Amino acid sequence: MNHNVTREMATVIKGLGIAFGECIFGVYGPFLFNRFGFNDPASAIFGVMSGAAIGYGVTATALHFYRHEPATWHLGHRVSPGGWLHAHLHG
Repeated sequence: MNHNVTREMATVIKGLGIAFGECIFGVYGPFLFNRFGFNDPASAIFGVMSGAAIGYGVTATALHFYRHEPATWHLGHRVSPGGWLHAHLHG
């Protein structure tokens, strides 16, 4: 699997995550933050800000997991203690 995502494409993906989070949480901000005593505009502002942070966090985490290379033990390279000792004692 090819995990090459350019820096520019990663920036576009993160920007779309921020915009999506702002749209979703900006609309639902008054429902979420009115219970804390904020009026509707302030609730929308808190919704947009929290949505941007959550959208960025989710997309950055998704990109990190997408780019993550498998560990070496997944590739079948095994190091046994006997082989390591043999290489260091007789070398």
